[in-house]
Amino acid sequence: MTSPLYIAFIPGLTPGKARPRVTIHGTHMPPRYSQWMSSSMAPLIKANSRHITITCPVHVAIEVILPAPLRRPRSAARRGLYRTPSEADGEPFRWVGKPDIDNAAGSVLDALVRAGVLADDTLVSMLSASLWATHNPAHVGATVEITDIQR
Repeated sequence: MTSPLYIAFIPGLTPGKARPRVTIHGTHMPPRYSQWMSSSMAPLIKANSRHITITCPVHVAIEVILPAPLRRPRSAARRGLYRTPSEADGEPFRWVGKPDIDNAAGSVLDALVRAGVLADDTLVSMLSASLWATHNPAHVGATVEITDIQR
């Protein structure tokens, strides 16, 4: 097992990967996604204390923690995973919902490239992602860990 090349926490609600919007005024990303992308730069750059840009094949592990719904959901899949604040005891619990895990991971990968941590997201040879919910606002965010892939 190798030690991680990079570890960071991006606080706040992680959005799903946005699709560009094309209008008569040009192409742009949705404002909420652009705002999250801008706010995610500071923690990603701060965590990159060695100021390296990773250029080798890597494994990226992403853990996204979202705010839990205020009420027990109606959908059977979500209802079975939901924990009340007393049941969860302040700890995150497994979750399914929006954003989809692949879109949340895509947002984090885009932010890593934009912050200069990864040269390109095509270097990600292995990707692990998990989606959680919590009643504790301090836990909401995305944790990312990048490790080198041994050949």
